[in-house]
Amino acid sequence: MEAIDNYYARAKNHLTNGMALQALDILDNHLTGNPSDPQALELHGIVLHTLQQFPEARRSIETANLIGELSDAATLALADCYWFTGEQEIAQNLFLALAKRDQLAPNLRPGLAMGLGRMQAYHLAIEVCRQSALEDSTNYEARYGTAFYMSKAGYPPEIILPIVDRLVALQPREFHYRMTMATLHCRLDQLQNAYLAVADASLKELNTISCQCCIQRLITIYTSAGDQHRRQWCENRRQSI
Repeated sequence: MEAIDNYYARAKNHLTNGMALQALDILDNHLTGNPSDPQALELHGIVLHTLQQFPEARRSIETANLIGELSDAATLALADCYWFTGEQEIAQNLFLALAKRDQLAPNLRPGLAMGLGRMQAYHLAIEVCRQSALEDSTNYEARYGTAFYMSKAGYPPEIILPIVDRLVALQPREFHYRMTMATLHCRLDQLQNAYLAVADASLKELNTISCQCCIQRLITIYTSAGDQHRRQWCENRRQSI
């Protein structure tokens, strides 16, 4: 058991540190001699899911599930795998089941919110993000997720804007937060306020935009403000994507 635990701990440590391929090597070697180890099979599937090898990940986690009960992390990975291998109905059932859990680990909530968002269960995604933000006031991405899914759910921009205003006040250097603020002001026809949100955007930040609609919105904002330098940069960016 000590050797098995050592394999698992080393593989999990590699995965946590962004070394999924090294984790996969450890688990592959271990499973060669221990093909029915449910803990290793489960983590093997989670690693493959991280590498976006969804059919292979699905097989590993399904095999683990035949032997024992899955962890929430494996269930979430399996739901994703079902979604990306054409089994959306099964995926939705798993996402909904996880959303009902009282004690879901905080690190799993972003993935769950994304899954719920894919199935357009926006109000559930909002609640998942809101719960994370309530539990950890420094979880800025959870606040952003709350605003993002509120927008997807059709909330009016004037309801969402205070959340994003506070977020930008806390993290003014995060360009995608400021871009969201600008978008909300545009929806309210407040182009001057929209410009203030992105007036100091660097060219490096503008180059991170890969959405045609967002680029066009920036062109409108910068044209209205007479910021010809950034407007032209956005025009060039639009032609390159």
